[in-house]
Amino acid sequence: MNIKRITLLAAFLFCLFADTALSHPHVFIDAELIFVFDGEGLVGIRERWVFDEMFSQGLLSDFGAEDGTLTQETVSLLRDIFYENTEEYNYYNIITINGGEHIVESLRDFSVYTEEYRIVYEFFVPCRVPASPNGETRVKVLLFDETIYTYLLIAEYQADTGRSPDALVVDLSYEMHDEVSTPLGSVVPDSVVATFRKK
Repeated sequence: MNIKRITLLAAFLFCLFADTALSHPHVFIDAELIFVFDGEGLVGIRERWVFDEMFSQGLLSDFGAEDGTLTQETVSLLRDIFYENTEEYNYYNIITINGGEHIVESLRDFSVYTEEYRIVYEFFVPCRVPASPNGETRVKVLLFDETIYTYLLIAEYQADTGRSPDALVVDLSYEMHDEVSTPLGSVVPDSVVATFRKK
């Protein structure tokens, strides 16, 4: 990939994460959350982001990858730009544990690929939360871009208790988040709440 193409692509992708008061959703993402548990409690959240068809087609065209094939160079560039532009925003993850804020310090297992000509990001958000022996623990996850340039919809969610299926009682529920103020007014995003305890 030549320097001119990389420069144009970087500018294009920067728009995805641009911080501007005049922003409104230009990119739409369907997200899947998988809450991963072991015998001691929550280990973290595996996330899968599927970008909208229009954005994906534009990106694939810019790469000359209309057939949906991404080179390793392309994957590396997409990963680097994602990290550089979302890290300070907790990777668009707003997580609270029993009402207290949780800072996402890093991600694991980041990958980029295409599925039916749509760009897909997958990664793991470490969030170790032990189950309390004296009642339920509550973890809320909200995906939100405060610039309102990117709209993230939690389309699916589930629990993975495969490591110790009989150790915990786990419940997941959809919940409207508290009102969030933005430069364009107030919005009420959705969220998923995991409550769990030891059996």
